Amino acid sequence: MEKRHGGIHAQFVVALVEAARRAGYSAHSLYSQIGLNEEAAREADHHVDLDAYLELWATVMRALRQPSFPLSYAQGFRFEVFGVAGYAALTASDGWEAARRLLRFQRLSTDVGRMELEERGNLAVFRWFRDRPLTLGHRVANEAVMAEGAELVRRFGGGGVCPVEVTFRHPAPSEVAGHARFFGVAPTFSAPEDTMSYPRALFRRPMPMAHGDFLAFFTHEAEDRLQKLGELTLVTRVEHAVLAALPSGPPAMRAIAAQLDMSDRQLRRELQSAGVSFRGLVEGLRRGRAAQLLCETQSSVDQAAFVLGFSDVSAFSRAFKRWYAMPPTAYRAHHSRPLDRA
Repeated sequence: MEKRHGGIHAQFVVALVEAARRAGYSAHSLYSQIGLNEEAAREADHHVDLDAYLELWATVMRALRQPSFPLSYAQGFRFEVFGVAGYAALTASDGWEAARRLLRFQRLSTDVGRMELEERGNLAVFRWFRDRPLTLGHRVANEAVMAEGAELVRRFGGGGVCPVEVTFRHPAPSEVAGHARFFGVAPTFSAPEDTMSYPRALFRRPMPMAHGDFLAFFTHEAEDRLQKLGELTLVTRVEHAVLAALPSGPPAMRAIAAQLDMSDRQLRRELQSAGVSFRGLVEGLRRGRAAQLLCETQSSVDQAAFVLGFSDVSAFSRAFKRWYAMPPTAYRAHHSRPLDRA
């Protein structure tokens, strides 16, 4: 497998294989499945295809038949796994800045998923996005991402720190007691989003290794590597911002432009150069996400309407019928696929 940027950094393959090895599974066979040897997987700049990575998770889950394995995988997870981005987080002044550093540089680890952080009242809410069918491998990999995050919060907040709420888009696995033990709270499954919420005040705690000079050094190094990867295209950046804003209603172009440090006139001009209109982009995102919510999750029509920013269910139903020539419930009945259960 050739080296390239894209997909998942091989460091996460190594972490998965090591966890499987501790559980009694053959590490050699897992590396062989994705065409790597262990030495190549540990190389600093190696990335693997997302679909291959997700199938690796499915292989391990089918062999071990342990629904809580994604949580065992994440136990002991450390900031250092993320390289310079992790060290920038470790040397940040407090938990909030540490989280922002990791999210700013997450493309160094993957460009096929993203974590966002927002304040909702007194809560700090992490939201995970990855646009793939919710296969067995994808579902457990999503659980592993949230579990990694919970472990990192414990690194600065203390071993007894638990999230207030954890939600997953996919249905509950066959056994969930291990999930409640790991997170300290029973997750909600078949939810509209993959999220994990903590008290906002927790992130005011200082990082144990806070150091201004080291923070500046690691941040500069991470920024340099991010620049070499190439920034996200403008259209992709706009899509990310729109998706994050939709639960509050369709965002105005001016609001999105402000988030991207642009004027609305400049944003309109740049999108036109890319052959895209802002209105059409928002419409397309809502249309595609609506089908995904109904066919790949057990979200209710009410929940889908909320996530997509509709004022009420009837407005969502009218829009959906315009897009797909049938009501949401009929579309789900015709297009839903049965999902594997771990």
